Amino acid sequence: MSSTPTYLQLGYIDKKIEQSLLWVNGVPVHDSTYGECCADFSCCHPDLFETDADKRIAHHTKFMDEMFARRKTVLSQQTLGRL
Repeated sequence: MSSTPTYLQLGYIDKKIEQSLLWVNGVPVHDSTYGECCADFSCCHPDLFETDADKRIAHHTKFMDEMFARRKTVLSQQTLGRL
């Protein structure tokens, strides 16, 4: 179990989900909270922006599956910690 408090883990996951939602909709945003670029680094290098919406959607779908699985794990660990 991670020693990072649950609310911080969930905050990070939620921030990544928000960033990915913006990116897939054509708005690449650099995450200033955690200092991380969007999926294709186009927030810092606009020429790298993935113009193919289908590719962005495919990447975003896989990423969201991973983030929701991670979120579920964190919440499960929190629940188990209370038992």
